[in-house]
Amino acid sequence: MINSSKLVKGKIPRLSVTSRNNGIVGYFDTGNLTEARHYTNFISVNFLGNVFYHPYTASCEMKVHVLQLKGHDFTIETGLYIATALAKSISGNFSYGEQLSSSDLRNAAIFIELPVIEDSFAFDYIKQYVHELEFDRIHKLESYLINSGFANYELSEKEYQAIERAVDGGGGRHSTFKFNDIFAEAQTGDFDIQRHHVNGRGYLYINSGLENQGIVGSTDVPAKVFPANSITIDMFGLAWYRDFQYKMATHAHVFSLKIIKEVSPDALLYIVGAMRYIRLIYNFNNMCNWKKMKNNELVLPITSDKQIDYDYMENYIRALKKKIVKDIDIWIKDEFNL
Repeated sequence: MINSSKLVKGKIPRLSVTSRNNGIVGYFDTGNLTEARHYTNFISVNFLGNVFYHPYTASCEMKVHVLQLKGHDFTIETGLYIATALAKSISGNFSYGEQLSSSDLRNAAIFIELPVIEDSFAFDYIKQYVHELEFDRIHKLESYLINSGFANYELSEKEYQAIERAVDGGGGRHSTFKFNDIFAEAQTGDFDIQRHHVNGRGYLYINSGLENQGIVGSTDVPAKVFPANSITIDMFGLAWYRDFQYKMATHAHVFSLKIIKEVSPDALLYIVGAMRYIRLIYNFNNMCNWKKMKNNELVLPITSDKQIDYDYMENYIRALKKKIVKDIDIWIKDEFNL
């Protein structure tokens, strides 16, 4: 087995057992390695049950299973449709303790529902269905951009200056602050919400974990409701900004932080980004809690009089959003000839 940590950086995607970034852990020069497993235009399924479609050539680590159609090549539409159907079929059924094996796939232990016409796969229907979904999502995206004020993605003078300052390394204006200099004391839940309490009603319920930013579902079970425009941090040090009211688990060591000063959501997003390093500190053997974390430090931009520069944070995040919106708009127009 090839260890990805020993590979030379290159251009070929490398797939491993992860739920992030379509399973891609990096890009390496594996083209000349005969022992590397290379595939083109395929669906990958790792032993945790994460499913992704890849319309390109990639190398696969062990325990990443590869699926290709019999007698047909995947199109973009059929690849995405079948990968989604398979993901829905096996979601939540596999873990480190109960891993998905190649024999599970070969022996038809897993079933998926697909459209057929006269006992044959309805490939034309799938293509049309996926195209309709794409156009529906595009129209919803356009409506969102208009309603959120991002239809015009030209940078304001302050936003442009924020980008320039970032390119310049922050202009030398940064300082270090402790968490308890910025946030009020962390708050925790008051009821041990369990998965069986999730019923699709009420407030969103937050647990520990990376998947879906820790959001499990909705529940109307009586429990403390936490305010919007706050930040949750779990036992692994994973921090997320919440623009909605929510409830939290108590058994999973999740806590909520509210900044002492009232600031914009974009400034809070910047702060969450500055917190990302703490996930490297905490784990199962060293769980994160407020007592430990309140003395951790954050490096944040400051004004000329050495105060936290929340205005810069807001303008910088808005500038990034506009740059992303511009890239999406260009892609949509090129992809769909709009």
